[in-house]
Amino acid sequence: MLLVIDCAAAVAWLFILSLVDRNDPDKRPLAILIRFFLVGFLSIIPTLLLSMIAHNLELGLWSEASTDFFYQVGFVGPIEEFSKFLVFFLFSMRWRSIHEPSDGMLQAGAVALAFATLENMVYAMNHGLDLLLLRSVLSTTGHVMLALVWGFGFTAVMFGDTKRRARDYLHVFMFIYPAALLHGVSNFLLLSGKPDIYFIFEAAVGIFALSLLLVARRRSPLRPMGIDEGKLFAREAEIGLLYNAKSFPLARRAAIGHLLAEDYPKARLYLDRCLSMNRGDVYCHALKGVVLILTGDAPDGEELLTKSYGMLSAHQQRTVERIARKIVRKPVPDGTRGNTVNEFLLDRFLKDRKARAWRRGGP
Repeated sequence: MLLVIDCAAAVAWLFILSLVDRNDPDKRPLAILIRFFLVGFLSIIPTLLLSMIAHNLELGLWSEASTDFFYQVGFVGPIEEFSKFLVFFLFSMRWRSIHEPSDGMLQAGAVALAFATLENMVYAMNHGLDLLLLRSVLSTTGHVMLALVWGFGFTAVMFGDTKRRARDYLHVFMFIYPAALLHGVSNFLLLSGKPDIYFIFEAAVGIFALSLLLVARRRSPLRPMGIDEGKLFAREAEIGLLYNAKSFPLARRAAIGHLLAEDYPKARLYLDRCLSMNRGDVYCHALKGVVLILTGDAPDGEELLTKSYGMLSAHQQRTVERIARKIVRKPVPDGTRGNTVNEFLLDRFLKDRKARAWRRGGP
């Protein structure tokens, strides 16, 4: 019974984490979170090893009471947070699973969720069902929120600079230790019988962690793109591709950014890269058709657009039309509208498609 309740709580938390990640379904966020949850159970191994070493080195410097402040802040918090980070770091680097900053935070949360699930079961076996229900809400929330903190630090390094150096990864520890400190303080308040202060403290930690998640989502290269933000998004996507070169969502976003910035050779380069990863993606085929028309290959471009345009979703069709309108109607230095031959051909093609759709009574 205890195992069923513990697993049900873990599934509910995984579902909540997956709901936060809605920028691009091509990332398969739930599948990735499940993988990190499963490997997250490995974090108990470094936790046990480091705890044994720490106890052997303690030499009576701290009291034996588990409520001792320095014991929680100096031992328990750092050991548990570093163990979770170690598992996350090894597998995120191996799987190259991060496409945007919030991915790292949510995947870190999944690792912490596994640790909390196992810890909750151990406590429940010793203290019963009531404690399991309480810890499934309070303790699990704490573990996940603290993982969001150092997960933010990791992705800040990943997406912060195109010239990353080895020492930059040391900056991650500037986020691990604050999380460890908060962890230790939280344990101290709970074990010392100060529930009112504990709840206020946990709420503050949760607000802080969720604020970091909001910042990460606002800096995501996969967030909704403004029609005049092509260069910015292309650059952000290319920074992410330095870490995850096989990211289909990032390559496609870089292609769209360069297309909006009217850098057609780079747009085609990234579209070819996308199609090498997923040859059946009709959206990339349609965008490539646009690029071909704009670079002077109107027959092949129109053929590609004709084959793929009708299979696009309504949102994708609107995006293609918005890109075309932005390019065709761009202002030029004398204040008139640019309308080269290639741009005219693209504009004519899309207008013809729209006219035929109206005549048929649908897209």
